[in-house]
Amino acid sequence: MRTPMKVYTVIPQVHTASFYYRLSVPIETAEVLGLPIKGVIDTNDAAKSQQEKIMEFCDADIITLYQPIGEAPLNNYRSLQGFLPSKKDGSWKYPPTLIVETDDNLLNVSPLNSAFKTLGIRDMDGNQIPIGHHIGVANGGERKILWKDGENGFSLAKNRQTIASYLKILETVDQVQCSTPPVMEAIKKEANTRRIRVFPNLIRFDHYPQVALHQDPSKVNILWAGGQAHYEDWFPLREAIGNITRKYPQIHWNIWGAQYPWVNELIPSHRYTFHGWCSYQEYKLRLVMMNHDIALAPLTSNLFNDSRSAIKWYEASVMKKPAATLAQNTASYAREMVDGVTGLLFDDPKEFEEKLSRLIEDVELRKQLAANSKDWLTENRDAMKEVPKMVESWEQLRYDRTLEQPHPSEAQWKVIEAEDVEEQKQEIEAEAQKGVSANEPVPALAESG
Repeated sequence: MRTPMKVYTVIPQVHTASFYYRLSVPIETAEVLGLPIKGVIDTNDAAKSQQEKIMEFCDADIITLYQPIGEAPLNNYRSLQGFLPSKKDGSWKYPPTLIVETDDNLLNVSPLNSAFKTLGIRDMDGNQIPIGHHIGVANGGERKILWKDGENGFSLAKNRQTIASYLKILETVDQVQCSTPPVMEAIKKEANTRRIRVFPNLIRFDHYPQVALHQDPSKVNILWAGGQAHYEDWFPLREAIGNITRKYPQIHWNIWGAQYPWVNELIPSHRYTFHGWCSYQEYKLRLVMMNHDIALAPLTSNLFNDSRSAIKWYEASVMKKPAATLAQNTASYAREMVDGVTGLLFDDPKEFEEKLSRLIEDVELRKQLAANSKDWLTENRDAMKEVPKMVESWEQLRYDRTLEQPHPSEAQWKVIEAEDVEEQKQEIEAEAQKGVSANEPVPALAESG
């Protein structure tokens, strides 16, 4: 029986969807399938001592972390590279294999994304912003500064240093794992990684309650979900959304996440329901309870967005009653969806309005697209089918380590052990000597006169 690989990662107790898709799903699925791994997950639990965490970190076979940034993880990785194969319980134990998981193009964060404050160094076209400059947007002939170097905690110099450390991390680790080909290409353009692979985000069907909900057949529910970073995607469609609302009294909008002022202006209050954002632990249950017929996935094309995966489409398709998806013809939606077969794609607001009208009017089209998309998801993004490929990759990495870093000979190991024993003996003696010195009486000060 094979000894399972210890796979160490950090997933905070309160985490985002990225930690779930890039770390939780692969590790948990591998264990459910009985694959040869043992997950060791650091949840930042205060009950566990720092020493215990360090021991788990160093004792792992695989260390996989989500987008580690900064000098601290870089120094930790470099320290691990200095470890030598050693004997443990009679068998050779090799240093951990290091993996970085990423599902974003951190090298081209959009100025419209809040992460730009700590990671932004380039404009929308990928040009580096000069130190001391600012960046903004133009809307309706008006210019608005979003970020100004040196103000409100935004520092281009500091951000450049942060991105530089991230690139060094990507070049240091054994493998970088990306969610989409564009993320991989963006990294390859600027970092000389040892290995880089694409493993798409995967779905665990059993993680979504398969509930059957009653719905008034005369109503059509439409869902848009997203945060403030999606303003650029949602805003161009405002007039089309107003037109659709007036044209089809049977529709009801579900706005989940960010609520923009123009929504209130174009949609009567009784025609939409606003759902405040929730923790990710609640997300999947809340999603299936939306009971929507149509899911919207607008996504403006830019260097950052073009790297995104088609998560909104996946999640619309995973439910007991899947929803038909209308997505923008960009990013992974353009690469993976087949227009008219597994969903509908639009290029501009006019086409958005036309195709959304088709979905509202044609019940059978909605059902067919949704069923086809669920079939595609089952075939191509089911974690139970795809995770074994990732585990095979990890096993190959461990095998490669034995070739790249041969263990010492038995004679050499005896010398190393003897030196280690001698070093520990000297440390014990030094500590004992400190104890003796501490217990010696302190000489009295001579009295004057």
